[in-house]
Amino acid sequence: MNGKPLLNRVDPDAVEDFVAAVEAWNTAVSQADQMAYTSMFGEYNPGGGKDEVEKYLELSRKEVISGRDALVTIIKLADL
Repeated sequence: MNGKPLLNRVDPDAVEDFVAAVEAWNTAVSQADQMAYTSMFGEYNPGGGKDEVEKYLELSRKEVISGRDALVTIIKLADL
């Protein structure tokens, strides 16, 4: 990228979409991390068990997919 800020690579007409994709990616990463972390304690919580662990891992997986999709958008809009 030769030291250029990534936003400078984005078409000015697509800046709002780019910013929305970056925010979606940040949210997805945060949520995926939180759900994966929470899954570690699913068996120990009252009413928990293997099903709770799997539930939180599935929620984390869905967030990873959302993050991947947002990252694809970021890459396209920044013409990388």
